[in-house]
Amino acid sequence: MVIFVKPDGTTVVSNDSIGIGSRVGMVEIVAPTRAGAFVELLLQLPSGLAIPPEVCAPRSEISSESVGVYTCTLSKSVTSEAGRVIYQVRFTYADGQIELTPGGSFVIQSGIVVIPPDEVSDDAYEEIKNLLATINANYAEILERFDRMEDENAELSASLGSAVKQASESAAASINSASQAKDSETNAKASESNAKSSETAASQSAESAAKSAAAAAISETNAKTSEENAKASEKAIEEAKDILSRYPKFTTTVVDALPSTGISINTFYLVKGNESTSDRYVEYMFVPNGEPVAGELYEDTEGHFERIGMQSVEAVNAGAPHFDLTALGLPSTPMTGVSVSVNIDTTEIREALSKGSVKFTLGIANASSTVVVGGYLSGSLYVCTYRIDRDNYLFIRVAAGSVGSAIVYSLNLPAISGEEDDGKVVTVMDGEYVLGEAGTSTDSSLSVSGKPADAKVTGDRLALLENGIADLLYKEISVTSFTNNAGTVELGATVNNVTLTWKLNKTPVSVTIDGTAQEALADSSMTLTDLGLTANKTWTLKATDERDAVATKTTAVSFVNGVYCGAAAPGAMNSAFILGLTRTLRSNKLPSFTVNAAAGQYIYYCVLTRYATCSFSVGGFTGGFSLAVTTSFTNASGYTEDYYVYKSDNAGLGSTTVTVS
Repeated sequence: MVIFVKPDGTTVVSNDSIGIGSRVGMVEIVAPTRAGAFVELLLQLPSGLAIPPEVCAPRSEISSESVGVYTCTLSKSVTSEAGRVIYQVRFTYADGQIELTPGGSFVIQSGIVVIPPDEVSDDAYEEIKNLLATINANYAEILERFDRMEDENAELSASLGSAVKQASESAAASINSASQAKDSETNAKASESNAKSSETAASQSAESAAKSAAAAAISETNAKTSEENAKASEKAIEEAKDILSRYPKFTTTVVDALPSTGISINTFYLVKGNESTSDRYVEYMFVPNGEPVAGELYEDTEGHFERIGMQSVEAVNAGAPHFDLTALGLPSTPMTGVSVSVNIDTTEIREALSKGSVKFTLGIANASSTVVVGGYLSGSLYVCTYRIDRDNYLFIRVAAGSVGSAIVYSLNLPAISGEEDDGKVVTVMDGEYVLGEAGTSTDSSLSVSGKPADAKVTGDRLALLENGIADLLYKEISVTSFTNNAGTVELGATVNNVTLTWKLNKTPVSVTIDGTAQEALADSSMTLTDLGLTANKTWTLKATDERDAVATKTTAVSFVNGVYCGAAAPGAMNSAFILGLTRTLRSNKLPSFTVNAAAGQYIYYCVLTRYATCSFSVGGFTGGFSLAVTTSFTNASGYTEDYYVYKSDNAGLGSTTVTVS
C-alpha cells in the first residue's frame, strides 16, 4: 500500500479497500522531502481504538532533492476487523515542531479470519522506534559506510557493473523495494565486515547492500527483477499523479477567532498566537464527527478544531500568486465607504482565486498595502474580505472584466450632541459623514440615489434573504444516541431505577419519552425510579425541530439468562456447581470461549435447553465434548430453567479455545 503526500499536506492512498485478515505488510509513504524529519504513521481501527504509531524508516537509496520515501511494516491488528481505518502521517523535526497531514482512510472489507492476529508488544515498538531514530540521526554516517563497502567490492561490481547501475537507478523509484531499507540499515555493519571473506560472502554482503538501496549487486537475475519493479513503480507514480490532480485543494485563511458556522474542511485557519513575533499564528483544521463530505460547510457542533502547529504568515503566503492592483490602475481606496474600480482582464486573477489565497498590493487611504486573502464565489463575482483594524473591513470584488474595492463598517461617524439630534440622518458630503436634517423622506423602491431606504421594504427583503440562508443552513433533526444504564439484566432480577440518556444533533423545539414531555435540550438525561421491572421494557424518544421534522429512537432493558463455562474437577452437576463457573448473559449460545484446565480438571459448558443442542470443535477438529447431564438450574437471581451440561472428554487440557455451534 502506498500513501502519497501532496505538497499542501493532503494525502492519497493507492489501495483504499483491503480484505479482512490480509497481510498488508509494507507501507510506503511518498512525500516532498522533509530533511531530518522523524516519520510516523498514526492509525485508528474501525472500533475507534488507536494503535501505537508505526515508525517509518527513510529509504536510504533515494537521492532525490524533491521527494522522500519512508517505509514501515503494519501489525496484523490493522486488518483484524472490518470497517474504515483512519490514518494520518506525522513528521517530527529536530526542533520539536510537529507536522500532521489531514486524516485519510481505507476500508477493511468483511470476511473470515482463520488465524487471530498477533499484537506487537509495547516494548518491541519502543525498541524499533529508538533504533530507527538512531539510524535516522546517523544517516550520513551510514551512507559513508555504504560507499566504503562499494569500493571493497569493486572486483565483483566490475563483473556486474551494468546490472548494478540499472538496479541502483530503479531502486529510487521502486515502491516495492522500499521494505528492504530497514533490514539493510540493521545489517549494514555486519555486511561491511563480511564483504572480503569470499566471493560467496561478497554476494551475500551485496544482497544486504541492495536491501539498503546502496545498490551493491547480488545477481543479474535480481537486477532484472529490480528493473521490472522500477517500471511498475513508474506506472504507479503516473497513476498517483492523475489521482492527485483531481484531489481537492486546501486554502489558508487568517481569522481573529475560529468560526462557529460556515466551516470548510478544506481550509486551514490561522489564529493569532501569543508569541512575541507578530507573524506567528496557530494553525487549525476542522475534523467533522462523521465521514467528510466534499464542499459541505459545517457548524462547530458537528465536529472539532484540531491544532496542527504554528505557522508564519509570511512563510505560508510566500508562494501565493501576487497581483499589484495599483500598477493595474486601481485608485487608492478611501476610508469613507466609497468604492473604486478599474476595468482590466481578470482571467488570471479569477483562476488563482479558484485555487486558493492570493496576494494583492493596493492603495488604502493613499498608503500602499499588501494583503493575503482568499475569495468565495458569489454569483459571477469573487469576493475577498480583509480586516484592516477593529472597525474597518476591506472588500475586493473581482468580476469577469473589472476589479473593485471598498472599505466598509467604518465607525468614523459625526458626534451626537444630544436629544436635538434625534431623527437626523447620517449622509456623506465631500467624502465625509455628516448629520443631515430630520424628517428626510425615504425611498420605498430602493433605487433612488441619495435617498434613505424605506425600513419596511428593506426589512421585507432582508427577511427573504434570511429565510433563504436559513433554508441553506437547515439540517433536519436526528437522534445521535439514546441509551440506558441497565442494559442487559439476569432473569429473576428486579430493576427499580433506570437512567435514560440522549444526544441530538441540534437543540430541539420539543422532546418526549413515551409521550411525556421533557426539557428541550440537545444533550440531557432523566432517571426513572420504583419501576419494579422483571421483564423486557422499551422506551421511545421523540424529538421535533423548528420545522416540525421528527426523529425517534428506542432503548430497552433486556432480561436474559446466562451461559456458563469454565474448568473444574468432577462433581455433582447441580445449580451450585454451575454457579461456580463463569457466567455470560446472552440471548443465544456463547460461540467460543477459552479456559485453562489444570491437571484433573475438565472443561464444562452449560447452556439453556431452549437454545438447542451444541456441537464443539477444538483446534479445527470436531468433537471432544459430550452431554453430561440435563438438569434444572436456579440462577443467582432465583430464576429456574432447564440446562444442558457438556463436559470435555479429557482432563488437564491446559489453555484451550473451544468453538461452539
